[in-house]
Amino acid sequence: EIWLYFQSVISWVKAAFPKYRKEMKGIQWGLLYDEFRGQNIDSNKLDKKIQSLMQDDDVTNKRGIYSYVLNRKEKHLNIRAFSDNQKREAYDPSLPYVPNEYKFFSKPSLNINTTINETTAEKTNGSQSLNVTGRGDILKTEANYTLRLQNSKDRDGSLLEEARIRLERKSYDGSELPFNLKLFQAGDINVKAPNLIEGSLSGRGVMISNVPAKQNRDFDTVTVEGFAEPGWEVELYRGKQLLEFDTVGSDGEYRFEDVTLNYFKTVLRVVLYGPQGQIEEREEVYNVSRDMLRPGEEHFSATILDNEKDLISINDENELIEDSGIAGTFRYSRGINKWLSTFGTFTKRPTEQGNKNYATIGLNLSLLGASGTVEAYKDFSGGSAVDVRAATQFFGINANARAAFMSDFESEATQFGANNETKNLEFSLSRSFKLPFGSMALSTGARHDSYIDSPSRTTFTTAQSLAVDNLQLTNSTNTQYQDGDRTGTTGRFNLNYRFNPKLTLRSYLNYALHPEWDLRNLNNELRYVGDEGLTAALSVDRNLNTTGTNIGVQLGKDFDTWRGSVDLDRTPENDYRAVLRTSFSMTPYGPNGDYIYSSQNKTNRGNIRSRIFLDKNYDLEYNEGDEPLEDVQVKIGK
Repeated sequence: EIWLYFQSVISWVKAAFPKYRKEMKGIQWGLLYDEFRGQNIDSNKLDKKIQSLMQDDDVTNKRGIYSYVLNRKEKHLNIRAFSDNQKREAYDPSLPYVPNEYKFFSKPSLNINTTINETTAEKTNGSQSLNVTGRGDILKTEANYTLRLQNSKDRDGSLLEEARIRLERKSYDGSELPFNLKLFQAGDINVKAPNLIEGSLSGRGVMISNVPAKQNRDFDTVTVEGFAEPGWEVELYRGKQLLEFDTVGSDGEYRFEDVTLNYFKTVLRVVLYGPQGQIEEREEVYNVSRDMLRPGEEHFSATILDNEKDLISINDENELIEDSGIAGTFRYSRGINKWLSTFGTFTKRPTEQGNKNYATIGLNLSLLGASGTVEAYKDFSGGSAVDVRAATQFFGINANARAAFMSDFESEATQFGANNETKNLEFSLSRSFKLPFGSMALSTGARHDSYIDSPSRTTFTTAQSLAVDNLQLTNSTNTQYQDGDRTGTTGRFNLNYRFNPKLTLRSYLNYALHPEWDLRNLNNELRYVGDEGLTAALSVDRNLNTTGTNIGVQLGKDFDTWRGSVDLDRTPENDYRAVLRTSFSMTPYGPNGDYIYSSQNKTNRGNIRSRIFLDKNYDLEYNEGDEPLEDVQVKIGK
């Protein structure tokens, strides 16, 4: 049998790769045979691709080409990376440079959604809404804005429900903004505050920085945020493990705060699900161990804002917010050497106890296979605190730990009066495994909070994820203790399965394990994306305690320039709801800046036109005698 298997592998290799090359020695052909033997392989097409990659100097692992042409995983190629110095040396200053400058005004890119909602439920009126999100240049800045109109039979006053705008300008070389600034924001903004003060500050204001990206992270945690259409569902993954889920708010923003980062590379992926069958993915990569400032490098940022106030006030509700008022924060960081940097902050913010001022000073360290931060806090009203964090990796296990101790330190994060925290201890462990049939991720964590005159609270969390081909499973639990007594354990089981490129199942089950075992609700959604832009969905949400069931059916059609859909829902009370939705995007990316209409959201994308050719006369322009090149892949990124 072994001999027959060996002969089968040899025959398959000769058929798939008839042209022998020396790089074919040492390849684990048995594994490739086991994975791809049942597939139809065009040997001529593969050979052309192999020949092209063999001539590519950036491919440093020529043997990996054979694996790559079968599974398309670039890791097999070991593509050469260039340092900044190499890039500068290779840059030809004679090449034409065409700057993409900010304009006083540019045609905006707009995404427009309309919804008509009718129901048979008593005491509930139908409604109509219009949501507009856009992006374009205004006053030499990039403007991002959201506008929402809402109407119903019993509505009084203006139809305008919400209006938000943020102006932003970046300068990557420091020449376009004064004082070597690289980031300017104004309007409706939000910024991260030190951990023991508050997660974030938001309101109408101004922010400046000498770094061309907003500081949305600490040493080992990050705030994942972005813009999307209101009502979209959002899932946050670390690798293939589901961490959190939410729904985009009416302001068009989603935000996950204090997301834990691993010591080495962390890949965070946001998956957005639209009500008309849309699916979008966004990915960011972080590395705790490599994010130290270089020696002598300085970063600073400053923000002043009117806390919890919108730039355009629609009603007077936020006038009653207790912690509204002027707030501000300033942060300065400096690299000392390759393993040490220092930083300091000042924060002013209104609270329910009046205006509070805070200052912090701290160190970031990275040595001996670990990274950490120590931050000392001072409340100008008299209290103080210290926050210590560390992250490392051992035997493939990512470990994060934190300890914070407070002495009469009151803030929105540590609370006030009898609920004021005195101690916070936290740790988490996670590990990912490669399995013969897929991958697995395990994590566990605990947090303990002590208070001046309130019961202590302890939380234990666990999560297990398994990914096998098109199946992805995640189970998470949360156990609560109060003064050492267990008060409850809840959990959630998620299942995502792609039957084929057209049909996907998403399910989740919420349950309780303590004080009583209980299945709470089960939600199933089956999505179909067919040919010619046809979409359909069936959702069943069943409350397992009351046996109430909500059933929804959706039919949609993508007409290329716009998308339309109809939802029909039946509630547990036997009421019915019908929702008609339309959406389209208009972007000035056509010839001469003409608008192009699309059913896909294009507001966060730019437009690049190019012609790739062999410049035979070396004049840097395409003209007679030059040879156009087909099937050229162009990569744009960092």
